[in-house]
Amino acid sequence: MKQFFLISALGLLSACSSTNPFTVLDPTIVPPEEETDTGEDTGGVITGSLTLPPGSESPSATTNIFRYEARDTETGAGYASEFEYDSVNDTFTIDNLPFDSSDSGVNRYSRDDQVASLGNNSSFAVYESDDTTTDPVSGATINQLDYRAIYQISPTTDTQIVIVRSGSFTGYGFGGWTYQRNGTVTLPTSLQASFSGDYVALRDYNGFARLDYVVGEIRIDIDWDDFNGNTTQDAIKGTVRNRRIFDTAGNDITTAYLSDLAAATNTAQTSLPTIFFDIGPNAIDANGEMTGVFRSNVRDSDGAFSTLEEGTYTGIFAGDGPNEIVGTMIGTHTYPGTTNLTVRETGGFIVTR
Repeated sequence: MKQFFLISALGLLSACSSTNPFTVLDPTIVPPEEETDTGEDTGGVITGSLTLPPGSESPSATTNIFRYEARDTETGAGYASEFEYDSVNDTFTIDNLPFDSSDSGVNRYSRDDQVASLGNNSSFAVYESDDTTTDPVSGATINQLDYRAIYQISPTTDTQIVIVRSGSFTGYGFGGWTYQRNGTVTLPTSLQASFSGDYVALRDYNGFARLDYVVGEIRIDIDWDDFNGNTTQDAIKGTVRNRRIFDTAGNDITTAYLSDLAAATNTAQTSLPTIFFDIGPNAIDANGEMTGVFRSNVRDSDGAFSTLEEGTYTGIFAGDGPNEIVGTMIGTHTYPGTTNLTVRETGGFIVTR
């Protein structure tokens, strides 16, 4: 297991943004076992069978499906498990993360008292771990690590997602995510459809102890008419636009990041680059699951484009339309102007027609 060491995070950077309360419905979370556009709206080809996260072993279009983050002993990903939501007290319990307990010995996450919700429509609720616990014998106070969880359930309750990360490690910290479909899906054989909604992410760092939020707008278009073939060949086109970065106190720190990006590219940067999904066949299977790759590009002073971020997305369709999609996007990049500081952005979304 990679060793992680605690260091102090940076202080507040700018004025605090306002947040709105979010009413969470009562779900049953399936526990895991363990603005300047840059770039083209085309890209690499996805071929072969879908490679999906662990979870449901025998998925079908007529059953519930859940997926969770694969465990990685080098990065700490996928360690979170047993996600349970208490709708009466609006709290989560999340198991298998070190130093996130309360005095009751329960890993209870309460609604964050600084940023209660995220997204343009306040669609994601935000939860935080307890600050301290007490040794019941000596009475000593034991400081806990700082974890944040973001959660969304669709208005239909057909889909839901939760992501947890920490900013208390100099490497990527321990965490995890899970999403699921509660019900079935009916996929068309001939249709083009567009889905949109909030994109919200937790951004942690390898090389610095910090956790930030990212908020943006996601749109996913589906072409069930093409590509042609004997197996599912449907195409996906997606974008994430108008992203902004906030620290865990709610301060908008986008300008600071753009300043570093401008210095690294020697050209003015007025907004985070748009993320584009690559387009290719074999992106959706008959069970209503999807996967693919994405990237964002940035222009330098010579006008040349280069890849800034890249990663993978996965998701599940739900409903008779289908009417919604739940999924995650995990991307990484080297922080602008550095060589040994990398950024991991773990995003979640529920998009509807």
